[in-house]
Amino acid sequence: MSPSASTTRQVSPPVIAPSAAPFFHAGRPGGVGVVMIHGLTSSPAEVRPIADDLLRREPGLTVSCPLLPGHGTSPEELRRISPESWRTAVAAEVDRVAAHSACISLLGISLGAVLAADRAITDRRVKSLTMLAPVFQLRSVSARLVPLVRHFVRYIKKNPQSRANHLARGLFSYDRYPLDSVYHLMRLARDVRSRLHELDVPTLIAGGRRDRYSRWSAVESLRDSIGAPSVELVECENSGHVLPHEPDAPKLFDAIYRFLCEHHGLGASPDLSR
Repeated sequence: MSPSASTTRQVSPPVIAPSAAPFFHAGRPGGVGVVMIHGLTSSPAEVRPIADDLLRREPGLTVSCPLLPGHGTSPEELRRISPESWRTAVAAEVDRVAAHSACISLLGISLGAVLAADRAITDRRVKSLTMLAPVFQLRSVSARLVPLVRHFVRYIKKNPQSRANHLARGLFSYDRYPLDSVYHLMRLARDVRSRLHELDVPTLIAGGRRDRYSRWSAVESLRDSIGAPSVELVECENSGHVLPHEPDAPKLFDAIYRFLCEHHGLGASPDLSR
């Protein structure tokens, strides 16, 4: 190689774990499309049981469970990601599903619920919203210290029981939270919460009584903050945070399907056989 020649370092994209792969099902053209968004440090597997249940009942749906930037790889990768990258990814997935569908329903869990609400406020193609275990206000008192502590501590280990539960269910999840990412979530949640009065599409909100991250009272309080004329609450008495994998999952799946039937005209009558 001559002295004047230069070399360019090739940076390989992060390797995505197979258990964190996104899911997409193209349904009937011009039908209903549902975009499902997972939570912080998790993957599409978190919401996949809902997708499977809906497609069993309504095979013509277009359903997408994308992988958010910084997920499915490593906590170090997630720490480098900004909230705008998450917002951009959700917008792009709505565009993708809208290419197949006449109208869109958004569903999200935890961080995904916040991102789904954020998009539903501004995107006229979104005609309904489902928020599962939304984290507009973190339950832990120590969360108040995150804005300061993140400058000195990069990561915090997850609760061992929470980690064990994820592994037992075969769910991909990081073993620790990047505090910068938690801080991004908190700021994003505060911003979206302040704009919930602008949300004017039918909304379903579900929460678990045993959720360690968000109190049921905080979930209930969202009803009065939302500007939509139709807001439905689903209380999952025996469930924690990962609602699609909790004991009340069948009740939740039925509620989601009824909601979509009512507001998107699915099925002549809900097929609730399980």
